[in-house]
Amino acid sequence: MKTLSAVACAAALALGLLANPAAAHGDADHPKNKEQTAVRKEQKPWGIAGDSKAVKRTIEFVMSDTMRFTPNRLDVRQGETVRIVLKNEGSLLHEFVLGTKDKLDEHA
Repeated sequence: MKTLSAVACAAALALGLLANPAAAHGDADHPKNKEQTAVRKEQKPWGIAGDSKAVKRTIEFVMSDTMRFTPNRLDVRQGETVRIVLKNEGSLLHEFVLGTKDKLDEHA
């Protein structure tokens, strides 16, 4: 089992997160049916969309106004499909972004 840093872990966790469409905020017009929201299962440097039926465990990340995630570290095996649950216990809006270090730096 590899031990991953929080940044590398975020990349590995895409497997489970991409299995379920996320709710979006904003004024954009969002798709209304499954055909429009289907996940494209294409390999990315940080993973590939997983099959929700293959999930073996759920990991809950708690976000607070201290701008920290709990847990701040996670072990994931290559090929493991996990479900990510995000819980905001703060009053500020937070985001959880997956990608390579270069993409995360670009996003920041």
